[in-house]
Amino acid sequence: MPSDMRGTPVASDPLSRLARSRELRARRSAARLAGVLWSVALALACTREAPSRPDLVLITLDALPASALACFGGPPEAGRGLCEQAEGGTRFAWAVSAARGEASAAGTVHSGLPPRLHPLDDGGASFLPDRIETIAERLAEAGFRTAAFVTSPRLNRTRRLGQGFEHYEDRLPSLADRGAPDALAEAIRRWLPGRPAPRFVWLHLSDARDLVALDRAIDRVDVALGDRRRRGVLIAGLVGDAERPALEWERHRVPLLWRSPTPGPSDAPGVSFRLASLEDVRPTLLAAAGLRPRPTDDAAAPGLGGRDLGPLARAPRTGEAEDERRILLGGGPSDESVGLATATHVYARKHSALDGSGAAIPTETLRFHEARFLPLPLPDPVRDPAPRSAALRPGPWRRDVLSLDSPVPSLETHLARLLIGGR
Repeated sequence: MPSDMRGTPVASDPLSRLARSRELRARRSAARLAGVLWSVALALACTREAPSRPDLVLITLDALPASALACFGGPPEAGRGLCEQAEGGTRFAWAVSAARGEASAAGTVHSGLPPRLHPLDDGGASFLPDRIETIAERLAEAGFRTAAFVTSPRLNRTRRLGQGFEHYEDRLPSLADRGAPDALAEAIRRWLPGRPAPRFVWLHLSDARDLVALDRAIDRVDVALGDRRRRGVLIAGLVGDAERPALEWERHRVPLLWRSPTPGPSDAPGVSFRLASLEDVRPTLLAAAGLRPRPTDDAAAPGLGGRDLGPLARAPRTGEAEDERRILLGGGPSDESVGLATATHVYARKHSALDGSGAAIPTETLRFHEARFLPLPLPDPVRDPAPRSAALRPGPWRRDVLSLDSPVPSLETHLARLLIGGR
């Protein structure tokens, strides 16, 4: 039998050479396969070591004035547990809920649409239709595990707010029940096992005006959810002071706090004076999850921003888009008044027969319609940066609507445009 240069026998039979060629090809294929498997295993190992997408927690409160909380200029220590959730994040001084009640506001939070553009109202017979995509549906599609824990019968599953939630628990006691905080924490602990990150959890707390019970519930929930370092938390009041008349500022001004899952610098301002609303909740959470808005999303709701999404506590008048933002307050068929919130003012008046016509009502009738406006303080970011202990209170209502320097005529024009555009 012939030998090669090293003395190794070489098969001279054609069949033997063919068999050896096949064996070499098989060995090369096996080597390539082993390399591919090693690469896959290495990639999986790296994936396990890389941080997963953060959990997102949305906490809504049924009716709570922002001014009742210490972190918004209220009594010292009031709402301590809730305020601490925003440590390292931002409190929005002038956050607005345009809704009249709990259900319509919840519809705005989950859809990103103003109350006049979604059908969920406060009457009890309405619901959120399938055609409106909720936060939970979008996050579930992206791989988030989703759960809702609701303590109000007004937001039970018949309102169809459970779209996108794999778990919707709506028979929990309200905060008026002494055992509510522990019951809520226990419900979360029952759901968490077997649900790996990323997770989206919505908690709705009714009877939120009992600040002691609210703090206790927030503390229990914080412990039940585990490590807060990989968690973004957004807290929003659905209605302000529900006992105030329809267009009093304190009825529409709500607490809004956002702590991004990405830590920010410790010396960053903790207060933002930009105009924010419940319409910002949905785009903010989707952006924190790394999801881009769909072409059908409402472009008027840009989100709150975040330390990972852009400047969080910028002054409200740093750009034309922020200057031009107008939020319609009320304006529904059962409202006696209509109003408008801007980056600098809140404006309110009684309904007019011209509403919806596209024309502003005559200036000389503004007194008859009890028109009034509320200037919002403009912070000086150099001489007076917003301290964490700032008393966030606007100036008094003004009724000098016929003075030459009054902003009311221009506000009235914007209001007329919004009213005709929403019908």
